[in-house]
Amino acid sequence: MHAAETVLLSLIAAGAYAQVQPAGDSVQSDASNPFLIKTMIVVTGTRTQTELQQSPVSTGILTRTELDTRNTRTLDQGLSLMEGLYAFRSKGSQDTLAGVGMRGFDGRGSNQTRVLILLDGQPINDAYTGSVFWATLPVSEVQSVEVARGPFSSLYGGNAMGGVVNILTRPVDHREIEVSGQYGTYNSAEYTIRYSERFWKKLGVAASYQRQEYGGYSTNDVFASATAVASATSPLIPPPAFLPTTTAGSHYVVGKQGNNWFNQHVFRSKFDYTFTSKTTASLQYIYRRYGYGYDAAQSSILDSNGQPTQSGTFFFNDGTLRRFSLTPGGFLSGPGQGVSQIANLQVFHTFSPTQYVRVSGGVQDVPYDYYLTPSSTALATSGPGQTAERPSRAWHGDAQWNWMISARQELVVGEETRHDQSTITEYNLSNWAIRDSHTSMATYGRGKALTQAEYLEYRRSLTNRLHVTAGGRLDYWRGYDGESIPSVTAVPTNYQDRMSTALSGKLAAAYDLGSGWTLRSSVGSAFRNPTVYELYRTWKSSTGTTYFSNPQLLPERLKSWEVGLRKSIGRVFDADAAYYENWVHNLVYRSTDLADDPTGASQKYYNAGQGRTRGAELALRERLASWLQLRQTYTITDARIVQNQYVPADNGRRVPFVPRNISSFSIIADRRGWSASINGQYFGKVYSTDLNTDKLKGVYGAYDPFFLADATLSYRFEKFVTAFASAQNILDRRYYEYYLAPGRVVSLGLRFRL
Repeated sequence: MHAAETVLLSLIAAGAYAQVQPAGDSVQSDASNPFLIKTMIVVTGTRTQTELQQSPVSTGILTRTELDTRNTRTLDQGLSLMEGLYAFRSKGSQDTLAGVGMRGFDGRGSNQTRVLILLDGQPINDAYTGSVFWATLPVSEVQSVEVARGPFSSLYGGNAMGGVVNILTRPVDHREIEVSGQYGTYNSAEYTIRYSERFWKKLGVAASYQRQEYGGYSTNDVFASATAVASATSPLIPPPAFLPTTTAGSHYVVGKQGNNWFNQHVFRSKFDYTFTSKTTASLQYIYRRYGYGYDAAQSSILDSNGQPTQSGTFFFNDGTLRRFSLTPGGFLSGPGQGVSQIANLQVFHTFSPTQYVRVSGGVQDVPYDYYLTPSSTALATSGPGQTAERPSRAWHGDAQWNWMISARQELVVGEETRHDQSTITEYNLSNWAIRDSHTSMATYGRGKALTQAEYLEYRRSLTNRLHVTAGGRLDYWRGYDGESIPSVTAVPTNYQDRMSTALSGKLAAAYDLGSGWTLRSSVGSAFRNPTVYELYRTWKSSTGTTYFSNPQLLPERLKSWEVGLRKSIGRVFDADAAYYENWVHNLVYRSTDLADDPTGASQKYYNAGQGRTRGAELALRERLASWLQLRQTYTITDARIVQNQYVPADNGRRVPFVPRNISSFSIIADRRGWSASINGQYFGKVYSTDLNTDKLKGVYGAYDPFFLADATLSYRFEKFVTAFASAQNILDRRYYEYYLAPGRVVSLGLRFRL
C-alpha cells in the first residue's frame, strides 16, 4: 500500500490524540482572586488527569491569568520565566528562529525538534526541520500551557527527548466578545478581535483575527574586511570603527543594516458540538500569513563629495595602511514570506463512567515558505540572487482509550501515526527582488517519513501514599523518497529507504511524605529520528560557510533518570526541585571538521559518540498576601560532548546553545481593579560552535549573558474595559543573541471584554 494511503486510513481509523479535558479547565482558581490557585489538574505528563501535587514527573503550568497580567506578546516569551526552560528570541517579534529548550536540548530554530510542542494535543513541530512558528497562535487564544520536563518518548515518540509543551486553547462555553489593541516602540502595533458563542447548549463557535505589525530596528551593523597595503592610490578616509569577531578576528563597521520589519495575519476558528452526554466533537482551523524584510541600509563611508556611499575602494590608516572595498550587495538583506495552516478534528466518547476514548486527526500544512538572498554584486532593487522555497506538510493521527480499572488503577492504550514530507529548492534569480525570476536550480533536497506507533501506560496506587506509573511505546519509522542535489553542477542522488524501530519506556513514582511533601522519581528512555533537513539539506550561508547534510545519520538514543521533591503549604507556599541526568548516544549536531576542511568554512551533521547532561531545577512560589504573589526559578544545566569519534577536539566541550545558568523572578499583584507584574531573568552565556571558540562578548554573532527586566501595569474600568501599559527590557540593556537584541520596548493598549 502507498504510504499516503496508509496515513489516510490511519487518520480515518485512529485520528489524532487531543490532550484536552472533556470538560472544565486544567487550572481551577478562586473566583474572588485569580492568583490563588485551588487545584491544578495536569494531563500532559501521563495522558490522564492528575493533580499536580501527585504527578510523578516534573511538570509546570503557565496560566491565562499570568499571560494577561504580563501582556505577553508571543507564547515562547511567556514560557521564558518557567523553571527548566530556556527561550531564544533574538530580534523581538520578527525572529523566525525563536524556540524553547529543556534538559540540555536547545530549541533554537531546527533544534526545536528535540522538544515536542503540542496544540491541544496535536504536534506542531513542522515536517522540514522540526521547528515551530511560535507566533502562529495568538496568546489571547490560550487557556493554559502545560510543560512536562524530561524524556517522554514512551508516550509521545520522537521529538519528546527534552520534554513536552502542550498549549491548551480557550474553551467555548459562553458568549464572549473581546477586542484589544496596542501600540508601542519601533512602530509596533497589535490588533485582536475575538468572538465566541454557545448555541442551544450544544454548538460552540469561536472565531478570532489578529494583526501584528512591527516597524523593526537595525539588528546589526554592516561590516567590511580590510587588508594591509604598501601604498594608497586614493586619498585616505577617517578610519572606520573597529569591531572584533566572536573568535578574536577583526572587521570594520561601514554602515548599519536597514530596519528589520515584520507583519502577520492570523485567523482562527473553532467549533465544538455535543451530540449526547457521552459524545462530543470539535474542529479547529488556524491560518497564518507572515512577511518580513529590511528597509534601506545606511553607509557611514563618505565619497569624495562628502555623501554616504555603498561602493568603491577606500584607504585609511589606523597605525597600518589598509584598504577595503564596498559593493551595494554587501549592504543588502533579503525578505521572506510564508503561509501555514493547522487543522484538527477530534472526538471524545464516554462508554461508561470508567472508560472513554479520544480520537482525532490533523494536518499542518506549509504551502509556501521562502526567503530571498541578494548576491554580493546585486543592487538595491535589481541584480542576481537566490530564493529558497520550503513547502512541507505533516499529517498526524492518534486514538487513545482510557480505562479506570478501579479507584487505584488506570490503563491507557493508544495508536499514533504521523507522516511528514518536505521539499527544499534553491533557485538562482536574475533579479533578487523578484521571486519568480528563476534562471536555474542551485540546490535541491526532498524527503518523506512515516512513523507508526503503539503505546501503553499503567497507573496504580500501591498505597494511599505511593503512586506508580509505568509505560512503553514501540515506534516504527521509515524515511523514503530522499533525494539531494547539493550544487548546480552536481548529479542528483537518490537515497535508499531508511527504517528503524525504537522501544521506549518510563517508570515513575510519586510518594506522599506527609505535611505537604511529595517525593518523585523516574527512569526512562527516548529517541529521535533525523529530520529531512538534517538528512538532505546542504546549503551555503552569506558568510561563505557551507552546511552539509548527512543522509547516513542514525537515530539519537537517550537514557535518563531524575529525582524531585515538592512542598506545598496550603495556598501560602509551593516549592519544586529536581535533579536529573541524561545520557545521549548518536547525538546529532554540526561539527567543524578541520581535518576535512582546514579553513573551518564548512560544518556537517554527525552522530557524536555520546553526550551527557546533568542539571537541577528549582521553583518557588510564595503568596505574600491574598493579592500578591512572588515566584522565583533557578536552572543549572551542564550539557557536554563526552565522545565524538569524528572530531575528538569536541570531547568535553559544552553543547552549543545550551545556557549553563538561568534564573528568574516574577512579582504579580491584583487589587481593587489594578494588576501589575515585575519580572526579571538572567540568561547565561552560550556557545554557538561545537569547539566553543566564540568567546568574545558584545559583538555581532555572540551569544551574550544578559539580564532583562520587564513590567506591566493595568487598570480595569468598570467591568468590561482594561487599559494597560507594558515595558520590556526596562533597563535598556544592549546585548547580542547573534543579532543585536532590541532595546527598551514600551507599549500602551486597551482591551474590551463583554
